[in-house]
Amino acid sequence: MAERCERCRFWARFPDHLQDTGSQDGPEDAAGHCHRFPPVLDLVQVANAAHPISEPDSPYAWNWPVTTAESWCGEFQAGKES
Repeated sequence: MAERCERCRFWARFPDHLQDTGSQDGPEDAAGHCHRFPPVLDLVQVANAAHPISEPDSPYAWNWPVTTAESWCGEFQAGKES
């Protein structure tokens, strides 16, 4: 079995309505969050701090890393089949 995010116990696929269907070639391009480690500060949100929800102390400024279904990081733990 290939070590891919979509098969990892820590990966959570985004719902279909949040997928970027314009750039997808297939299911392997599906995006999701990796929950292996705690959320990290989303510097893009902070850089675009035109709104209070983008301040570093806002919970909306923190997020889990986004990966594609075919990615992997070396922390793979089998947990699900796609």
